[in-house]
Amino acid sequence: MEREPDNEDLKQSGAIPDAPIGKFGFSWKNTVYFRLLATLIIVILPLYVIGTNLYQWGASTIKDQVTAANSSQARFYLDSLETDIRRIQALQYDTLNDEDLNELANLAGIMTDYEYSRAVDRLKQRLKAIKSSSRYIEDVTAYIHPIERSVSAVGGYREFDANRFEGGGGPGTARMTEPSGIMYQSEARVILLNAGSSMSKQNGGHFPQYSIEVKLAVRNMQEAMGDPEYSDGGFMLVDRNGQIIFNSSGTSAFAKALNTGIRGQLGNGNKGTASLRVDGKLLLAASENSAYLGMDMVRYIPADAVFKPIDNYRVWFWIFSFSALLIVLLFSYSLYSIMHRPLLKLLRAFRRLRSGDMQIRIRHNHNDDFNYLYMYFNQTVENLDVLIEQVYRQKILVQKAELKHLQAQINPHFLYNSFFILHRMIKGRDMANSLVFSRELGNYMKYITRSAAETTELANEVAHARSYAEIQAMRFSNRLRVEFAQLPDTIANKQIPRLILQPIIENAVVHGLPNKVTDAYIRVSFPSMEGAVAIVVEDNGEELTDLKMSSLRKQLEFHDDNQETTGLLNIHRRIQLKYGMESGLTVSRSEWGGLKVTQLLYVGDE
Repeated sequence: MEREPDNEDLKQSGAIPDAPIGKFGFSWKNTVYFRLLATLIIVILPLYVIGTNLYQWGASTIKDQVTAANSSQARFYLDSLETDIRRIQALQYDTLNDEDLNELANLAGIMTDYEYSRAVDRLKQRLKAIKSSSRYIEDVTAYIHPIERSVSAVGGYREFDANRFEGGGGPGTARMTEPSGIMYQSEARVILLNAGSSMSKQNGGHFPQYSIEVKLAVRNMQEAMGDPEYSDGGFMLVDRNGQIIFNSSGTSAFAKALNTGIRGQLGNGNKGTASLRVDGKLLLAASENSAYLGMDMVRYIPADAVFKPIDNYRVWFWIFSFSALLIVLLFSYSLYSIMHRPLLKLLRAFRRLRSGDMQIRIRHNHNDDFNYLYMYFNQTVENLDVLIEQVYRQKILVQKAELKHLQAQINPHFLYNSFFILHRMIKGRDMANSLVFSRELGNYMKYITRSAAETTELANEVAHARSYAEIQAMRFSNRLRVEFAQLPDTIANKQIPRLILQPIIENAVVHGLPNKVTDAYIRVSFPSMEGAVAIVVEDNGEELTDLKMSSLRKQLEFHDDNQETTGLLNIHRRIQLKYGMESGLTVSRSEWGGLKVTQLLYVGDE
């Protein structure tokens, strides 16, 4: 048996030159493998240097981005708070012009009890609407000084303490020093937004006729900021005097130390970023201020939470890199010697086998798994050579026999029906139609007997089906109409199996329309489909039930060699044997409720 020449044979024949042999059994100097290793090392070293620089640059970029994001988020929260307070104040000032409020302040003495009560209710409803407009609002109160009464969205109608608006004001109270303003009430942990009307004298003091006070809950404002992204991070809101309004995390001492450190670096009321250590923790802080609110928003995050994972990654990156490089070098050498070279030889043999070279044989010089693999490969190729020849011949013979058998079933099936129809015509003494029928039957016999070929042009098959349709139309002249669509010229000359259209029309007549007394209708069309010939036969029969449809689909989908292949199954099987499993028949309901049979023949360029 002829064998494939190995390196020693090629050397002896002069096909490849001798090379000096190194300590590993081959010359490193002249091998592509050595050059690839050298190239790999040359590429990896600069990559490691670039990777280190990228790490430093990345760490710096991340720090800048985190700092910028920190400032942006603090600015966003402060702007959102300012926007809401501006909107709330706009509602305050708008309420100062409320008709009911003015009447209660100026006309309470001449109003009836009903008018007074209605005015109070309407004012209370308006205050409730303001309260519902923002989650920051805890209560909205209208103080009416001439009658020393207040109307609250929460507390309703009641008296109020006039001392609240006097110059003194005790601990925990808000002092009104201007007609409108924002004040922080530290002990009550609320922010008061006051807006008053024109000033008037009363009981020796100056008071607005009425004022609107919006009470903002700091706790709600704090909750609106959301949970801090880092466990040791958070938010802090500070007023213009440096007093902490709220701190989202940490103790009071922690917040004071943080506030002192930030103001020490940035100054009172200045904005910017700061890096400082509080309680042993390095923090990155960003401060943004609002001149309108007179408040600073501070957002702080722990530096370790941001940069410690990066530092750990750098150490593990180098450990992994050097370990991976060493493993790759050792593994690549072992893999090449033990597996890569024998596999390449085997792959080349498979490539030649795939191209049809059944004489390929390979050898291995070591008594290992590849030696057995090569031996079984050679035996498999020898067996394949014999089996392919046998199976190919057997398949051809079986297909020819089955095709002959299937086509032979078609002709008697139609003839039995045709002679029975002719018998009925003669028996009924319908001589004119009998003459036409016998002529068409003769044309039919001529078509199926004039050639032994298994295929014909589609135009001939359609003409044959038209003859059959005319015969059936003569038989059922009062109730059957068969309509053929125009056959496209692009597929008229396509070669198709004989007798695949007429039996489908016959199936529609026999099984689809037996009880159709009038207006029985069959349509044959040829829809355009790229790469395939499509023929559709549909009727308006009333015999098709869902159970019959399901049974027919199962018969077409699952072929049983023991099943009788007649009618539609016959045609389906013949088409699939010739053109493959993608071709064949599919069934569905027609638009008139009868059976719709679609033939697809992927005939290619035949």
